[in-house]
Amino acid sequence: MTTNIAESEPEWNDDSGILIKLDFRNIFSESDKKVSCRFQNLTDNEIIKSLLDFPNEIKLSEIQKEIDSIYDFFHDNYDELEEIDDDMFLDIESALDSINDLIDEYKVSDNENLTEFLKDLERERFEVEFILDETPKGMQKQIAKRIINWIDEKIKK
Repeated sequence: MTTNIAESEPEWNDDSGILIKLDFRNIFSESDKKVSCRFQNLTDNEIIKSLLDFPNEIKLSEIQKEIDSIYDFFHDNYDELEEIDDDMFLDIESALDSINDLIDEYKVSDNENLTEFLKDLERERFEVEFILDETPKGMQKQIAKRIINWIDEKIKK
């Protein structure tokens, strides 16, 4: 389809105006849509293993509730934790945020499994160990240990 928007103007000539060409052939083409099946070319046993290994919404909701209780403790004692050591406080907050982001990432993931999630969670553990190596005091030490214990509990399951 070819349209010329200047065509209706008086004293129209071929040297003036704008030529607009519209091509609708490929807009609705079904051949451009590629559907890939997640379990295509897998055996029944591989499909079952993948489904059983995948951290489903229920499992991740449980994990989220557990980390939320640590988060709640952190925010309930926000001022006191911040007064002890401001830099350490920010490190702890960053570790909690990172764990929370990891959980959120796996909630929407369609190709990760629980084993991968636990490996990533174990990496987060190293970050919290660095915080403990800096010898936090009082409640900061308590919350860092609580995070480590929580991660260890998840990894052992």
